Amino acid sequence: MSITETEIDALRTEAAAAGDLAMVAICDLALEGDEDARLKCEDAVSSAATLADLTEREAAYAAERLAGCPSS
Repeated sequence: MSITETEIDALRTEAAAAGDLAMVAICDLALEGDEDARLKCEDAVSSAATLADLTEREAAYAAERLAGCPSS
């Protein structure tokens, strides 16, 4: 995966909204061309995507299980 400046900017915006000043600083460095910072941003986006995928699958599994349960 090669992260784009648009993705880094979106990550920076989300980090700022969450109060994660360390990630904001890393994103700033990445946007200035720091390759190590770019890789950290890429890892953060990749990890978030993996977590979202797992959460989505878990939600689908739970919904499937609940659909088979009799209502109380």
